[in-house]
Amino acid sequence: MDQDSVHDLEALLEAGLRSVLQGRSAQPLPWKVDQQTLHLMAKAAGAVYEAACDAVQRRPAGPPRRRTAAKKRPSQSRPGGR
Repeated sequence: MDQDSVHDLEALLEAGLRSVLQGRSAQPLPWKVDQQTLHLMAKAAGAVYEAACDAVQRRPAGPPRRRTAAKKRPSQSRPGGR
């Protein structure tokens, strides 16, 4: 993602977090969050989203891989033959 897009995303995330955490949500939270904490939370969320976008772009082209089912463990018998 280009830097302008990242900054725009962080600004939108910060505004959304501020709205939810400062009492505009259905249930207000019992503490107030300062501006620096809101900013850092938005930057962290933006970084996670940016990393996810980069991971998707790096995937090889082709059909999606099928997930294989986890191997089942042999059932353990219970004491007493139950």
